[in-house]
Amino acid sequence: PLAFIVNEAHKRNIEVHAWLNPYRARTAGATYELAPTNMAKRFPQYAYTYGQYIWMDPGGAVVQEFIVNVTEDIVSRYAV
Repeated sequence: PLAFIVNEAHKRNIEVHAWLNPYRARTAGATYELAPTNMAKRFPQYAYTYGQYIWMDPGGAVVQEFIVNVTEDIVSRYAV
């Protein structure tokens, strides 16, 4: 989906800016099951529930590495 959005936007001379919410693993009111690739599933020892949200511990080295890897993947594969 991101490639499609970027390509279509650029055809129309529209810039696309990637927005990451790196530490939020689940939003309030979500009724879906977490995907196996979700950070909270992969690293449950760094996942904390606060209110209706699941947040990842920004001090966890594995969480930091995961976020860096995702960010590097986005900026290396897409013109954002």
